[in-house]
Amino acid sequence: MPDDALLWFTGAEPRDNRERVLLATVRQEAYGWRVPGLQPQDTAVGVFIVPLHLSVDIPELPHAVTNLQVGYWPPDGPYGHALEGEWGDKYLLDSHVYGRNGLTVFGLDASPEQFGVWAANWLRHQLQRPIERRDWLDGDGNVTATRFVLANSEFVLRQTGFSLVRRFRRSPDRVERVR
Repeated sequence: MPDDALLWFTGAEPRDNRERVLLATVRQEAYGWRVPGLQPQDTAVGVFIVPLHLSVDIPELPHAVTNLQVGYWPPDGPYGHALEGEWGDKYLLDSHVYGRNGLTVFGLDASPEQFGVWAANWLRHQLQRPIERRDWLDGDGNVTATRFVLANSEFVLRQTGFSLVRRFRRSPDRVERVR
């Protein structure tokens, strides 16, 4: 593994060899990602809870608490061998959505390397998805509400600034492709 690959997903040491192998696989894959604006310091690994927790901050969402998260449970974990990925927030793995925006692998007998490949591929795919910023303006042209969405699924990543009931009855005043 190139030394530069070790710059990705830092922050904590894995607890066992399975986590070490998975993390090495994800780091190797991340080293080859070509995602504009993404730097190794936008990634992290945590071991404060089970599962092993990987996260990626999204550079195009300034001052947002929106990130990508992946959890890896070993075979003796509460779900058996498992991998879960989601668009998250400051809370860890608390908003999993089963479907096209999330990653769910439970009960498969596969190596930690394979789980690492699945995790890295899902993260890379999510990082390549188009994001739009949609703004609602007041009469003076000031932004009163903003919603960031995955443009190819309408999945809301983050929203700020207004009463949802009143503002979303009409189309946004401005739509900008963030990436």
